[in-house]
Amino acid sequence: MTQLPDFATNHASTEAGLTVANKVNELFCLLRENKVTAPPIAIATAYVNPAGFALLADELELAPRVRLLLGAEPEEESVRAITSGDSDQDARRDAAIEHHQAWLEAERDTMGFARVPTAEAKRMVEWLKSVDSELFPKVEVRRYSGGFLHGKTYLVEDSAAQAAIAGSSNMTYAGLARNAELNLGTGGGTSAAGKVREWFEHYWSQSDPYDLAELYGRLWDPHTPWVVYLRMLWELYGEHLDSDENPEPHTRLELTRFQADGVVRMERLLDEHGGVLVADEVGLGKTYLAGEVIYRTANINRQRVLIVAPAALKSSMWEPFLESYDFSRWVKVYSYEEVRNWRVPREPVRLVLES
Repeated sequence: MTQLPDFATNHASTEAGLTVANKVNELFCLLRENKVTAPPIAIATAYVNPAGFALLADELELAPRVRLLLGAEPEEESVRAITSGDSDQDARRDAAIEHHQAWLEAERDTMGFARVPTAEAKRMVEWLKSVDSELFPKVEVRRYSGGFLHGKTYLVEDSAAQAAIAGSSNMTYAGLARNAELNLGTGGGTSAAGKVREWFEHYWSQSDPYDLAELYGRLWDPHTPWVVYLRMLWELYGEHLDSDENPEPHTRLELTRFQADGVVRMERLLDEHGGVLVADEVGLGKTYLAGEVIYRTANINRQRVLIVAPAALKSSMWEPFLESYDFSRWVKVYSYEEVRNWRVPREPVRLVLES
């Protein structure tokens, strides 16, 4: 039998173009082709994504059984705390597992809608749900939650020719094809390969079932137009919800709560874009929202404010409004006609300054 891979990294100078995925596929293929029946496969990895699966998919789909073990890696802060005898290790472990779940969900949610990522995700879900001729699941996924799982391995479960590649590579596109990874291979029934198998079995027995297919299957859940609309609003404005919220709004014009929230958004948009368009329905208080912003600008910040309005509204609404709320003298109201007249060329005049 051809020598099994003993080293795997991405784009090493001595093996230009070769990746960890190439070596893992080579391992799976060699042991499959030398057997009457393809041997089972076991994989331990902290993270997995459809692009990483796609690099190994051709071999994984030929395996009669695959066990996939997931687990949370410790973050740098956790590593420092544990080595210094931190007594809160359980809390840090739980936080790492929550982070692991959040990572898996974020990886799914940021895939987008391009053809290739979608096809890879669908292929992975179909593989996760695949069954054999007797309708038994071909793929089993578990997640280790009893601690941190930092080791990674790609293991062929053959009693006569046990073999594995173990090291740093997650089952992600980055881990299998891009990152500066370091993995060693061991095979041919050596004691080292057997120890890798024992390590895997130890953590597998302490792990719980995890429905990775359901996690990615949500990508194709049907949604009503209303839910899609709400999601669009969340993407547009969600990041501002906390910053726009004012638990105790205080306004000069005694605005209602929703109007005060509107003023906060107006001021944010003015700061971000230099302008804002208020387009509420009739009767919701657009004048008062504008009035609050004008008051803060002129009376508090001592800046000039120009209001341009139809002539009928200038005298009947804006001027009485400004007077009733004691606005600063820095606020001026002009009609459209008055503003237009400023732009009409006039006869040149002589300006005389007398001392």
